[in-house]
Amino acid sequence: MRCDFLLKMRAVAICLLLPLFSVFGAHVQNVQDGVQVARQEVARLDAPVDAGCLKELDRDQLLEEMRTEKAELAALKARMTDSEMYMKHLIEQNAEMPKVAFTVTLSADRVTTGSTILNLVFDRVITNIGNNYNTITGFFTAPVKGVYYFRFTGCDLISDLMDLWLLKNGEMVMGLPGHVQGYTYVTSGIILELEAGDLINMRLPSNRAVINNRGNLTTFSGFLLFTL
Repeated sequence: MRCDFLLKMRAVAICLLLPLFSVFGAHVQNVQDGVQVARQEVARLDAPVDAGCLKELDRDQLLEEMRTEKAELAALKARMTDSEMYMKHLIEQNAEMPKVAFTVTLSADRVTTGSTILNLVFDRVITNIGNNYNTITGFFTAPVKGVYYFRFTGCDLISDLMDLWLLKNGEMVMGLPGHVQGYTYVTSGIILELEAGDLINMRLPSNRAVINNRGNLTTFSGFLLFTL
């Protein structure tokens, strides 16, 4: 009895499921086809690859990147070394180079020459680092061979004539006239290459005059740019 009942129930179940399989058969086939394709793709991806080749590619790429970074690091270190050496050179050069700079002016309100040429002595010091300008003789003495910059300014009254000369070792290297009406100013600068012991001074020609006051109207300046 029980076996007959079970057989009947199985027959009923099959009858009920057959329409469903007939309706969804095409869909099931599509799904099965898709599953089969997926399985094939998985099998392809899961297939063993040449690990040695893959590792070789990774190793070569890594080595190339390391070589590039090593070269960049070496170049950076070289630049840093060059910069440090240059900085050290500048520090040593600055330590060795004498400090030379001066600006001097006149203590007198007016200086005239009459019929003679006068060495113009700037006897009042504003700055004289290194003490290379002599306020008694009016001469600047170069302490070392190098390139120097000098500048002078002169002022005179309306009724006078004015010229200023700058001399190197007794020879004029620059001379400026100031023959104009009213307050007369002359000013100029020059860069000179000097040997140690060279002399620089200002000279006032004959029948000329310069004036000065608290405003330091007439000055003479110079400083060492660099040694040679």
